[in-house]
Amino acid sequence: GAMGLGFLLAAICCFSIPYSQNLQQFVALNSAIKGIIEAPFTVIYIFAGELFPTTHRGTAVAFCNSFGRVAAMIAPVLCMGVYHSDPLAVFHIFGMLALAGAVGSVIFQRETLGYPLYMYTDEIDAHAGVPLLQASSDHEKVR
Repeated sequence: GAMGLGFLLAAICCFSIPYSQNLQQFVALNSAIKGIIEAPFTVIYIFAGELFPTTHRGTAVAFCNSFGRVAAMIAPVLCMGVYHSDPLAVFHIFGMLALAGAVGSVIFQRETLGYPLYMYTDEIDAHAGVPLLQASSDHEKVR
């Protein structure tokens, strides 16, 4: 969906940086990366809220958000370390991470449109024999 496409476009822009011919192309690709990567991260907040049952939704989304904040603190330190050895390696690393995000969003997609969201963890436990990624297909569609 939208997350996979956003991550894929960001990866393409990251891998295109070494081929930029002048400063304008470099700045344009960097701006495109910054703009494109915002879409998947916006969708992630909506998507994460639908993955967890209502009783755990706030705590689970906050827990996931905390890892994003830790990564935001660590990333500049690591990027500067890599940048000093090879400036273009930073874009290769970001491209690989964006590509991993695209693959992950395709592999772990779970459509909740038209299906009731779980209210309690007991409802998830009732579908323990079914993989979590396919559990929503067992419910009848909401009419």
